Amino acid sequence: MIRRADKNDIGGLIELLHQVDMVHHQIRPDLFKPYTTKYNEQELEALLSDDSKPVFVYDDGEVLGHAFCLITEVKDDKEESVFPEETAVFMKALMLGDKTDFYQDTALYAKIRGAGFLHVVAVSGMHIAFLVGMIQLLFGAGPISSVAGILLVWFFVFMTGAPP
Repeated sequence: MIRRADKNDIGGLIELLHQVDMVHHQIRPDLFKPYTTKYNEQELEALLSDDSKPVFVYDDGEVLGHAFCLITEVKDDKEESVFPEETAVFMKALMLGDKTDFYQDTALYAKIRGAGFLHVVAVSGMHIAFLVGMIQLLFGAGPISSVAGILLVWFFVFMTGAPP
């Protein structure tokens, strides 16, 4: 049975987290220490009481599986709900070419300009090259990737407001 985890499940969750850690440790021992977990018992107890981050368990007499979830609210400005507030303006300019908020945030504009990265937010051949390169990686070089690339480029042009 799948249900919301409670304090009685902390021991089982710790055991499952140890198993996950050991799988990672066997693959990348340089990054993952053995016999550690992402959360300790106190952190798990606090997490279990946070309704915005529910934890579910699969229980068949003992905890056999878990799912750590995060509930987010979708706003009208989707990029602001996906990215943290401090990066949403930059990501909107980078991905969509919409620089209206970017130019109004004078501190961010000055930092990006001072670092020499102002050209990155310009909708340019770099963005098109990334899109076409992604299509070619997915479909290989050939007629399918050519047609898909053209369609994706036109979609991107319209999505970014067809800047000159």
